[in-house]
Amino acid sequence: MIIRNNQKGMSPLIALIVLVSIAVSLGVLTINIINLLTSDESSSPVCGLVDFNIKKFKENYFLCITDSNKLSFILENTGKQKIDAFKISVIGSSKSYSTELEANLDVGELLDKRQSPLPFGVIGILYEVKILPEVKSAENGKHVLCTEKAKSFVDIPKCTQLEIS
Repeated sequence: MIIRNNQKGMSPLIALIVLVSIAVSLGVLTINIINLLTSDESSSPVCGLVDFNIKKFKENYFLCITDSNKLSFILENTGKQKIDAFKISVIGSSKSYSTELEANLDVGELLDKRQSPLPFGVIGILYEVKILPEVKSAENGKHVLCTEKAKSFVDIPKCTQLEIS
C-alpha cells in the first residue's frame, strides 16, 4: 500500500487566521447594524447648533409659578439655529404633566410666557420643570427632540417672590 503525502492543503495556522478574521468581521458587521437600528435621532447633527436659556433678572431665573398655578417664564434662543417648539415636563408630588409649546424662535428671539403663563393643573408640590428644545430636520422635515440640550429647574419660586426691578 502506497500512501501519498503530496496533497496540497491549508496549514492549520493559516486556517486559524482565516477563521478568526471571518469571526471578527462578522462581529464588527453585527455591531454596526445594531448601532444603526438603535441610533438616537436626538444626537443628530441638527441639534448641535441648538441652545436656549431661561432669561435672568439680577440673580434669579425668570421661571416662576403664578398664584393660579401656571408656569410663567421667558426663554431665549441663544443657539445658532431656529427652535420650532419646546417640550415642557412638569413633575409634581402627585402627578406629572407634559406639553408641547410651539415657539418658532429665531436666533436671539425671546418667548415671553408672562402674559399667558402655561397651565399645568393640580400636581401637588412642584419638584422639577424640564424643558427640551425641538427642531425641524432639514433632511426629512421631521421634528427632532434634542434631549442632550434639555435643561432642568428645581426649587421654582412663586412669582410674587421674585425681585424683578
